[in-house]
Amino acid sequence: MNVIDFSGQWEIPFSVSDTNSGIFYCPNDVEKTVKFMKNDYAILRAFLTNPGDETGDPEVIILDVEERKFSVMLILPSKNTEGINSLERDLTIEKLLFWREKCSVELLSISIPKFRIAYGVDLIPRAKAMGLQEMFQPSEINFSDMFEDDRRPKQVDLFRQEVVLGKIIGVGGTDSTSF
Repeated sequence: MNVIDFSGQWEIPFSVSDTNSGIFYCPNDVEKTVKFMKNDYAILRAFLTNPGDETGDPEVIILDVEERKFSVMLILPSKNTEGINSLERDLTIEKLLFWREKCSVELLSISIPKFRIAYGVDLIPRAKAMGLQEMFQPSEINFSDMFEDDRRPKQVDLFRQEVVLGKIIGVGGTDSTSF
């Protein structure tokens, strides 16, 4: 087993006392009640479009994690008729870099949903495609130098990569994000 862990806190922490329930609007007119983290008077990096702006540019807010080691870029789609669909369809690394470059420091009050994004992938098919066949078949591999108990055949049964962003935990009266 090999684990890499980074736990960080927001550069400008969200107060637990300012966490409240609210409506989150999902695609297809679905509404869900979720917890929102609020931060009044946060100094953030933001690229804000003008109301009614027809350029299709979204509003972008960058939340920094501890000493700006990492950042989370929140992208709110424009209010044109395509909204999130056009944002997803037309998103490029060049646009992300442009928006990040155009961000200025703003004094804002923000409220965002608490979030957790997790992704896992089985790496066995990928490893096999790269030629690592033997480690998954006990008749083909010899792990005897790694184990004292040589009575049972050894093989790799699980080979996964897991990534979690946004595990919200309470620390010292603030919410933090664990990466």
